[in-house]
Amino acid sequence: MIDKLALPLTICALLLVGIGCMLTGLFHIKTAAGIVLLVVGFFAGASSLLLLSFAGRERYG
Repeated sequence: MIDKLALPLTICALLLVGIGCMLTGLFHIKTAAGIVLLVVGFFAGASSLLLLSFAGRERYG
């Protein structure tokens, strides 16, 4: 049971971290930390979509 939930939970966690980082970065856009948060959020969101496309295709057909 936990094996079936591992991939969707990982994808959701990465997506939530990405959205959270991007929103926090938008509120602090004038600082260097805000720009770093935007970039980290983008990469976290993109990696969740890549994980969904590659691992999801292999696992779920």
